Amino acid sequence: MEHRHVEELSRIADVPVETELAIARPVLATHKERMEYWAGVLRNDPERPLNSLPDIEFVPCRARPSLRMDGSAIEVAFHNPVLRANGLRSDTFGAAREFFGLSEYQLHQLVCSCANGPVSPSSRIAIKVLREVEFTFVRRSAAFFWCGLLGVVLLEGLFFLP
Repeated sequence: MEHRHVEELSRIADVPVETELAIARPVLATHKERMEYWAGVLRNDPERPLNSLPDIEFVPCRARPSLRMDGSAIEVAFHNPVLRANGLRSDTFGAAREFFGLSEYQLHQLVCSCANGPVSPSSRIAIKVLREVEFTFVRRSAAFFWCGLLGVVLLEGLFFLP
């Protein structure tokens, strides 16, 4: 069997776009990579109006995972072939929460009408997504710092016990 690059095959035969995308898709292994990629997708069309999910906080907890809205930032993510190939299974609040590794509160701040109004430009949501990535990194770094400091203090205490 002879192996050839997709570009070379494209000159010889009709190669479906889906095949090319399947070969060129990046693997987004971490939640941070997924969020950054989502922000990039949103920034590709910065003026695109995105619909917010209406008043998530007033929806019963059991119904929240199935929430969705046409034209939302979550729907934009779901229509992206790279994010779908990496495991985004639907355009619902619950699927996005699980895929991006966000708490309900974090995703609520990104897609709810109470935080964004009924419609927001894509660029605004992209900035919020990136800020959430930065904030999560800072919060985790601080947690590691304080846990490490506590560990040192506890170890010091063990050495100085009578």
